[in-house]
Order: sequence, then structure tokens, then C-alpha cells
Amino acid sequence: MKVLFIGGTGLISQAVSPLAVEQGIELYLFNRGQRGEFVPDEVKLIQGDIRNPAEAPKYCETTILT
Repeated sequence: MKVLFIGGTGLISQAVSPLAVEQGIELYLFNRGQRGEFVPDEVKLIQGDIRNPAEAPKYCETTILT
């Protein structure tokens, strides 16, 4: 199963991301790439700004939906 977290490096996501990976989830984080120190190695990072309406659909279509 593929799951997308928006952000993914905050307080809650720091705890949830490793649990998701342990459960076999193919985890993607869509964020601005400013805080990568909390990201498990198995997570796929998509760098972009969710506030930019052109970026989210473009990256999701080319990265997650393929």
C-alpha cells in the first residue's frame, strides 16, 4: 500500500513514519525538504510546496501514481 504524508517531519509524523514503514507501507513524504533528519531511510521524499497548486498534482502523478 502506498501512503502520502503531507509534511511528515513534525512531532506526530516522527513517531508515525517509522511505524508505517515497519508495517510494510510504501511511505511518501511531500514537504519542502527543510527537515530531513527525522525521515527513515525507506521513505521516499517528494520535495515541493503544498501551497503551490501546480506542484502537488505534478509530483504525485509522476512519483506516486506510477
